[in-house]
Amino acid sequence: MAEKSTAEKRQEVMLAGWSTILGGAGWFAFAYFVWNLPWFWNATMYESGWWGLLAILLTSIAVMPVVIGFILIITAPMGLPKKRLEGIWVAFSLLPISLVWFWLWMVCLPTAWQLWPYDAWWKFLIAIPLLGMATPGIIMCLWLIFVGEKIDPNTEFGSRDLKRGMKGGDVRELQRLLNSVGGQSIGVDGSFGSQTEGAVRAFQEQAEFKVDGYVGKKTRAALLELKPPDEEP
Repeated sequence: MAEKSTAEKRQEVMLAGWSTILGGAGWFAFAYFVWNLPWFWNATMYESGWWGLLAILLTSIAVMPVVIGFILIITAPMGLPKKRLEGIWVAFSLLPISLVWFWLWMVCLPTAWQLWPYDAWWKFLIAIPLLGMATPGIIMCLWLIFVGEKIDPNTEFGSRDLKRGMKGGDVRELQRLLNSVGGQSIGVDGSFGSQTEGAVRAFQEQAEFKVDGYVGKKTRAALLELKPPDEEP
């Protein structure tokens, strides 16, 4: 059976994302009307902040399928490396717990935020370390989502798909291969720019592959197959 192209794999992931969103919309409607989520938030605002802990958890459960669907749709075309994707999944898994922890310290407990300045000014000093206790989880989750773990610059060629904008030792090896077996003469600097993308497209066209400038499994295999046995990486 012929191997699926990168574009086909991306389309499958995006289709799975849209399917998850549609299913998640039904689940959210169930949570909204059957669990009566608005009641929990109203109770939080007018009865007790402690209801907010349950409201956050139930809301997280209700929206998680939709969130997962959007993650699949957004990340599929980006070709993010495995470590980056793992960080995003971990962040969204821990975010509800981080929000509950923040709500516990900042709303439920009688912190200095609720007392200052109506009681004593010195209690504001207590609020600073409390804020430091409440926010690290949220900060870590946001960092994983928007920044993520840096990829080792010495990443081995073949350990991830490559595309424009990436950097590392595997990009440097790609450039060497394009020069040696692809007949190109591009700079070997470990940065996947427009010149490298053009060389990849030229190689794909020559090999009669789908020309997308994206170095997936098929393109990597073709480059390695043409590599002389005695050539050092």
